[in-house]
Amino acid sequence: MGEVPLSSEFDTAVFVVYVGLEHVDGPQKKQWVFVTDGSLSELKTDDSTILLLAISFCSPCTDDDSTSPINYNLVGSIVCFCNLVKRAKDHANHMWVAEATENSTYYLNYEHPSCSHLKDAFGLVKKWQQNSSLTIEKLKKRVLYIIGDNAS
Repeated sequence: MGEVPLSSEFDTAVFVVYVGLEHVDGPQKKQWVFVTDGSLSELKTDDSTILLLAISFCSPCTDDDSTSPINYNLVGSIVCFCNLVKRAKDHANHMWVAEATENSTYYLNYEHPSCSHLKDAFGLVKKWQQNSSLTIEKLKKRVLYIIGDNAS
C-alpha cells in the first residue's frame, strides 16, 4: 500500500477480518470493512504489526432496500477488490484506509477477467490464512478495540 499514491485506484486480494454494521448518514448507507493481506508493517514479526486496511463503503438509501453494501458473510473469506481508492493513512490506529467508489467491485476468486492479475496475491493470502488462525483472532480483537466494541 505504501507505494500506491494517495487518491489513486488500486486492486488487492485480502482476507476479510471484520465487516462493520451499516449506518445511515443522510441519503447514504455507510459501512466499514477491515481486511489484511497478512503483510507486516515495517517488516516486523509481531502480530500487532500485521497491516490492516479499513475500506469505507457507501450506497444510496432506498425505501425498500434492506441489503448492506457488504455482507457480513464475507468475514473469513479471501476477496479480490478492484478499483479501491487510497485515502490518508490512519496513523493513530496504524492502518491504511481506502474508499470503495461506484467504480469499485469485488470478487470471491481471481478467475474473473477483471481480477485475474491478482491470482498470485490471492494465493499468498490463502497460504497466510491457512497458517494464521491465532493471528486472525488477534486482528479481530484489534479491530473491535479500534471501533470501540471492547465487550466482544
